Amino acid sequence: MKIAQVCHRYFPYMGGVEEHVKNISERLAKNFEVSVFATYPAGKLPKEELINDVKVTRFRSWAPREVHYFSVSLKKHIAKILTVLKLFILTTMGHLLHLRSLSSVAKIFA
Repeated sequence: MKIAQVCHRYFPYMGGVEEHVKNISERLAKNFEVSVFATYPAGKLPKEELINDVKVTRFRSWAPREVHYFSVSLKKHIAKILTVLKLFILTTMGHLLHLRSLSSVAKIFA
């Protein structure tokens, strides 16, 4: 099974959501293929990397005052995933998409 988690930031950023998603992802990665999609406003981290068997993909974003994270490229990527996920669920019921910190993720789709 493939599992995708979406959050506004991911390790090495530290915070409640970041730590929660990291812990869940690393535990799930022992038995499943786990990907995390996050934003990175500073642009200093690798766009893609493998951290403790978790595939991390970061999308450039605009984050005024580090409160809300806006990323057009992440929005497009999630829309693509949702299209594929919908088709897959209709045929096999095997994938999972987990959105964390919905107040931030919802703004991606605004």
